[in-house]
Amino acid sequence: MTMTMDRRQWLTSICTASIGAIAGCTGDLEAMTEEVNEEATETVNETVSDLARPPNADVEIESDGTILVLSTDPGTVGVMCGLPETDDPVEEVRTADEAVTGPGKIEGCDTERIVAVNEAGDIEVVERLD
Repeated sequence: MTMTMDRRQWLTSICTASIGAIAGCTGDLEAMTEEVNEEATETVNETVSDLARPPNADVEIESDGTILVLSTDPGTVGVMCGLPETDDPVEEVRTADEAVTGPGKIEGCDTERIVAVNEAGDIEVVERLD
């Protein structure tokens, strides 16, 4: 009988140890899952904040050809007459005579396109002049 009892005690001890190990692993797994979740959330937030919104603006063309820029979307640096001619469209829209960096007027535009420029330097045609 002692042999049977020893086996039962031994099996009980092994089972208890196994259950304890599994419980410890579960706690570790929960901690690791939480850490991975936090890292994934942080990565997504960084990626989304790095994305540039496409440039856009609301414009109206008056009968005399004056372009009224009514509003610009967030991230849009400005609106200009024609396509940028330099390698830095952001600087060009900020300094060009036929451009505005917010609501305003552009007069004397003799090109076919009105474009908006965003902070990343992306260009979007917002109006075509015929």
